[in-house]
This record gives sequence, C-alpha cells and structure tokens, in this order.
Amino acid sequence: MEQDTPDVDRVARTIAENVYAAYMRQAEGEIPPQLEQTILTRLVEGIRPEVPGGTPRDIIDAANAVLDA
Repeated sequence: MEQDTPDVDRVARTIAENVYAAYMRQAEGEIPPQLEQTILTRLVEGIRPEVPGGTPRDIIDAANAVLDA
C-alpha cells in the first residue's frame, strides 16, 4: 500500500511524525491516542501544501500554526 502513496504525501507524513515526536518530548503529560491521530492528520494537512515548493521556514510555520491551533 505504501507504494501507492504519492511522494508529497509520504514526505508530509514523515515531517509531521518528526514534528509530533519533537512536540511530545516537550509536552507535559500524555495525549490520548485519538488526539494523537488528530494532531498527526492536521499536521500532514498543514504541511502538505508547503512540501513541493515551500522553504523549510514555510514548513516550520505551517507545522507551528497547526500546533498553535
């Protein structure tokens, strides 16, 4: 199945997972699994538009906007 995932989606998901991991290292307490999936999905959705041509700063800003929300 992973072979069918477009590169942009795969890259956005990888970045989102790394952002989430970094976020969790700084977070206090635990996040329920349902909320974890919601955050990851929103991170992917926020980051995906920046992946094809955005700068690293654009990707960071998109991820931070999701986490701020």
